[in-house]
Amino acid sequence: MCQFSEGTVQAKQCVEPFGVEKILVIKRKGLNTKPWEPADPKPKDSRNKKVVTEKRLNRWIKYLVDNLYVQVGNKVMRQAIGIPMGTNCAPFLANLLLFMYELEFVTLQVSKLKPWHAGLPAWHRLQQLAMCTRYIDDLWNPLIPSNVFQKYAKKIYPTWLQLGAPEHEGKAVNYLDMTIWNDGNAWHSKLYDKKVAMVAQGLKLNKFPHPESKLSQQCKYGVITSQCHRYRMACTRLRDFLKPAQTLYNTYVEKGYHVPQINKYFERFMRNHVPECRADVFKSRHG
Repeated sequence: MCQFSEGTVQAKQCVEPFGVEKILVIKRKGLNTKPWEPADPKPKDSRNKKVVTEKRLNRWIKYLVDNLYVQVGNKVMRQAIGIPMGTNCAPFLANLLLFMYELEFVTLQVSKLKPWHAGLPAWHRLQQLAMCTRYIDDLWNPLIPSNVFQKYAKKIYPTWLQLGAPEHEGKAVNYLDMTIWNDGNAWHSKLYDKKVAMVAQGLKLNKFPHPESKLSQQCKYGVITSQCHRYRMACTRLRDFLKPAQTLYNTYVEKGYHVPQINKYFERFMRNHVPECRADVFKSRHG
């Protein structure tokens, strides 16, 4: 199993569109049941809709790329390579760019195959490639060896977008905020936080608001519920969920939050989402 990083995504000329040219109609209010319409030589906006054409989209993206400024200290500089991740649409543009190369590759490979190829190695390999998951520039494929996957990546992505060496490789892989592994019978995952190692080396983190901050009580205590949901989604086994959740409980107590209120939020979550475990498990383990 391997996880790769594609590095910095840079803007290049996109592939030609397939099929009949369309325009995208976005409504300000109400549900748009038919967002894609045949191209209109003279598209018109209104108070309730915005028409997105190929020329308009290209012009907007070009304006964005040509006017990306970042401030470092007292200096204001224009970024010439790549797109700052702080820009609202940057993740969408990066995903769109990479997806188009992936779509073009898969479409070409499928066009070469016939229905009776289902048992052949080429079809099987294409199925394995379909098991790849990507979050912006982080790739993970559990079925293809790293050296083989790198060969395919050279065919998928352009030469200016290099795929680096595996960031993680072995029986367990750290992908995004999860550690993923297979025990021979099933796939498992648990929470992975790269900041844990930094804390062990002496880094001080202030992850949660102070009890006396101006945030609302619902906001401050609501972090408990959102984090527990995150832990539960990342962990396939109960014991892997209980460990970070217990750390969260201890942190809230040590920061001086009202203990009965802490217990209320944790116990409500456990009753609703982890009924197989005692609702007061964290209170009983604390200390």
